[in-house]
Amino acid sequence: MRKWIFIAIVLMILGLSALRGDGQPLHARGLQQTSPTPPHHLFLPSLFKIPTPSPTATPTATATPTVTDTPTATDIPTETATPTETSTQPPPPTSTPLPTPPGNVYFNIALLQGCEPNAGVTYVQGTTYVNGVAQSGYLVAFSWMPDGPIVAFIRSGPHPGYEGWNPGFYSHILQANGPREGNWYFWIMDANQNRISAIANVRTDGEAGPGKCQQAVIDFDSRPTVNQSPTATPTRTATPTRTPTPTRTPTGGPLFRLTEQRLWDVVENGGWLDGDSVHCGERRELHVFVYDAAGNPLNGVAVQGIYTGVVEITGQQGKGDGEVEFVLGSGEDVRVLRDVSGSDVSSDVAVNNTTRTNQIPFAQLIQARYCRDQASCQAFVAANGCWGHFSWTVKFQRRN
Repeated sequence: MRKWIFIAIVLMILGLSALRGDGQPLHARGLQQTSPTPPHHLFLPSLFKIPTPSPTATPTATATPTVTDTPTATDIPTETATPTETSTQPPPPTSTPLPTPPGNVYFNIALLQGCEPNAGVTYVQGTTYVNGVAQSGYLVAFSWMPDGPIVAFIRSGPHPGYEGWNPGFYSHILQANGPREGNWYFWIMDANQNRISAIANVRTDGEAGPGKCQQAVIDFDSRPTVNQSPTATPTRTATPTRTPTPTRTPTGGPLFRLTEQRLWDVVENGGWLDGDSVHCGERRELHVFVYDAAGNPLNGVAVQGIYTGVVEITGQQGKGDGEVEFVLGSGEDVRVLRDVSGSDVSSDVAVNNTTRTNQIPFAQLIQARYCRDQASCQAFVAANGCWGHFSWTVKFQRRN
């Protein structure tokens, strides 16, 4: 650049000197005389156009936006896709939850219907009812003590593995290869293993034979409180929970087993049948019979009413050998309290000898001819049929 400026200055000097060499000075007043046209190479503006184009040509550097094309790297959201896989996998359960029994039900009746000998297997079976109707889905548990550690439980009615069971039916095998001696307590529990029923007790024998127990039937039923009935007195409105008193722990003394518990027939209780109509009797009695191991009536045995605390001695009421009678109010549970020698004994408890219609299982009402089937039993219970006028027979037998 400096070189070109220097050349331009030299040329200007030379040009001026050349003009002066012509000998023709310029006259200021002779404006009509113009100076000669300067040489073409003295057109100076051309000198400043040369350097400017070169810097503007460098915009080729702006073509480097190809680097900004690398945002293809931002296309790697494949990483964020991975959480969707893990989020769809639920955590594995730590334990299998128990099935929740249907409804909010308390089973106020737990009834030992009877027990028979069986040399091949020892078991307890029965049915869970609600208002006398067989209902499935309830968890029946058992232990060797009331509210004790649960040995096992089973769901009543048909369920996976037991599809052929009848509604409400359950079964617990205590020993599959012969008689098993033990004192067992059965109840119904909820999904949290809380007891939601009264407790039923049964004692099984270690040997089979007449009067022994290896196959027992225990039924559960839930009957609502009856608040009013056409002929009821106010005392009928409260239906207490009838939890059986636990059997005494064996002390080495005599053992008395419950061998029969039966609701009296309509006619036996002083009533009669007229076609489909039931005419109720007026009796409300509980007759208890006690026998020795050979089946002979035993006099002098103390029998206790659990709720009233009344103790009666067999043979002393004039009812007959080995027999005592209790007059029933709303009902009574009974057991053998002392042997003929006056020593304490171990005894089963006969529970739910009730006079309240809504506490008697349909199976017993049908057997005693108060109704014929489920529909007629429901109608009989809804009408409080024969309320307060039922009688029972209970039998105990000494086993040792």
